[in-house]
Amino acid sequence: MRILIVNDKYPMYDCSAGDLRLLTILKILSQNNEVHYHSYRTHKQVESIGSTDTETYRQAVVNLGVAVEEDDIESILKHHKFDFIFFEFYMSARRNLHKARYWQPNARIIIDTVDVHFKRLLSQASITGEKSVLAKARQMKKRELSAYKEADILLAVTDADKEELLKHNNKWLVKIIPTIHEKQPLCKSMHRSNSLIFIGGFKHVPNVDAVIYFCNEVLPLLKNKFSDIRLTIVGSSPPHEIMALSSENIEVTGFVPDTKPYLLSNSISIAPLRFGAGMKGKIGEAMSHGLPVVTTTVGIEGFGLTPGENVLVGDSPESFAESVARLLEDSGCYEKIRRNGWSFIKDRYSHDVVSALIYELFESVKDCPVKKISMLQQLRTKVSSLGRNKR
Repeated sequence: MRILIVNDKYPMYDCSAGDLRLLTILKILSQNNEVHYHSYRTHKQVESIGSTDTETYRQAVVNLGVAVEEDDIESILKHHKFDFIFFEFYMSARRNLHKARYWQPNARIIIDTVDVHFKRLLSQASITGEKSVLAKARQMKKRELSAYKEADILLAVTDADKEELLKHNNKWLVKIIPTIHEKQPLCKSMHRSNSLIFIGGFKHVPNVDAVIYFCNEVLPLLKNKFSDIRLTIVGSSPPHEIMALSSENIEVTGFVPDTKPYLLSNSISIAPLRFGAGMKGKIGEAMSHGLPVVTTTVGIEGFGLTPGENVLVGDSPESFAESVARLLEDSGCYEKIRRNGWSFIKDRYSHDVVSALIYELFESVKDCPVKKISMLQQLRTKVSSLGRNKR
């Protein structure tokens, strides 16, 4: 199959679980298909992180055998024929989907939701009570759903996100591609000290909220019991309020090129998320390295994890602190949770398992009906194209 993947940037796989998932999808698809990739806002990525780092991320795509298309989207659509056009996030689709329909009327259009944005914002508004967030969620909901209704296939990361989408139209074709984790050997017991780790990029608001919540409300409870407890906060773009948390007990590293050494040198991974959507890559990453995880109900959404069996969950400061303390004090519980978590990720979300899922998914939708562009939208796209050609 010939597949075009459209995104606003090259995947920053070492900064975001979503971008790592996308790069892994590219790797899997390129093994048996002709895959093309178009980043339509590369100039913005260069402005944000510089040309050298942008080229590093671009080269990671090229190294997979993917054809990087650097012409404008219309030229690409005119001069190639694709079986699938895959938009990463609804924003990419809103910008380019009608052009794809006009120039590639037989291609099946996929929108990868990554997470359902309005659901995440509604969750945030319910916790914080911020009216501005609620207003933003409602506005985003309209934009997202208007894009999703134009797609032939929608991708969700979890069953919960799929159910949310089907609430709005139960005729939509929604498939699931979860987060993907490389198989890691299960190391010997990692309980070496009273050390905790949080990993997450801080351009993602739920991560900022989670760390501030933990440090203000949970960590003081733990300090009463474990005076030597330490927290390492790892993740790109930490804002001032995160940097200000640095203390004798708290280290803020900022971006690190490889999280593995940090995972292997700490005892417990925490994910005290109070709102969000999608699947939490930080949880799967920690478990795949044999680290036990303490999180919240929000954190385990979509995984299929069982509290007390392969993860510990605490939705209040007291219950979260109790779960951490239980792992630090009970070596039997520690070993049970970490081993079961490692096995769970290996059996459900490892590269081999999800690869098979992706191959099956594309095979199952290759003959699905293709939606047609309206006559009005055809005219608008044609006029817009003629206008650009005259410039």
